[in-house]
Amino acid sequence: MKILKIIVVKLLKFFKVFEKNRRLNFEIVFRLRNIYFHFYNLFSFKKKLSDYLNIAGSDKGIKYFKMYNILPELIEQKRPTILEIGIGGHSAKYSGGKSLQALMFFYKRGKIIGADIIDKSFLDRANLETVILDQNSTYQLNKLGKKYKSFDLIIDDGSHFPKHQKRSFEVLFKYLSDGGVYVVEDMRSSYRKGYEGNPDLGKGNLVHFFTELSHAPNSEMLKSKFLKKMKNYKNIELICFFSGAVIIKKRIKRHKVVSSKDLNQSFKSFDKRKTKQGYVVLS
Repeated sequence: MKILKIIVVKLLKFFKVFEKNRRLNFEIVFRLRNIYFHFYNLFSFKKKLSDYLNIAGSDKGIKYFKMYNILPELIEQKRPTILEIGIGGHSAKYSGGKSLQALMFFYKRGKIIGADIIDKSFLDRANLETVILDQNSTYQLNKLGKKYKSFDLIIDDGSHFPKHQKRSFEVLFKYLSDGGVYVVEDMRSSYRKGYEGNPDLGKGNLVHFFTELSHAPNSEMLKSKFLKKMKNYKNIELICFFSGAVIIKKRIKRHKVVSSKDLNQSFKSFDKRKTKQGYVVLS
């Protein structure tokens, strides 16, 4: 595999002679990566999503190495519908889509949708579709959700502005399938005033926003006054923070309210051992 990688890298550098024809250059690079993916699939027994991202040239495999290797274990669907907000390449022609290419090969039987504020339709393939989206528009986000019905994985790698990330999550969470996973990248912007973040951890800091939802995985244990604050997020099963990113997983079974009577009865059914500090519950 190392020899193949060296050959492919040299070929990629060689074909820079086509830089004047950006479309041709893009197609050559894209197809060469596809060849590399095919060889990788043949000779690699333990496939890691981070490796696919690295082969595609995306920095996700380095920046969020552990997160993207854990991620496939959290996704329930074998043929997932995946949405990635932010394709990359900005306004440069025939640029971007590296992580989409990695996802397209890793989830060959899945449906991959890439959303960007700029037209990136040159990336469209059999299981990859691109759409134009302003992630700060509630209307456009809802329109996208209604079009595809539900998503098994949503990755926000868009504008990196906390208010845009928050709005996207608030709208798209209801379109996340049961057992689905939502990822927000580049959350360090929440601490930067230049991105309208809040270093004092108040309004505008998305990390603080998700921290306030940390009781959601135990929402069935909450009193009604606290449950009301959860609004539409009581069905969160997992919140996992990484450096600069967060994973939110939606539970498969819907939230169930446990009454105080049932809770007390359940507690009585456990074996309890009295200590000076209180009770130790032994199941």
